[in-house]
Amino acid sequence: DADFAREVLPALADNLTEFCDSLQQAIAQRNFTTFVKAHHKVKTTLALLGNLELRQLADAIQKAVLADGGAS
Repeated sequence: DADFAREVLPALADNLTEFCDSLQQAIAQRNFTTFVKAHHKVKTTLALLGNLELRQLADAIQKAVLADGGAS
């Protein structure tokens, strides 16, 4: 529904910004807690929008980050 998308898109933009910022911070500081929280937010918003492709991309980014030492 177009009205729903118009309401959710600003939240998605904020979530994606937070996701990218937290990814950079997580890598620089080796602190992945904030990134995992941001991933959850963006994944939830993408699910609400039905955007499986971007959700899978976010999941792949999280998997790669955590595999590279972020799980500690």
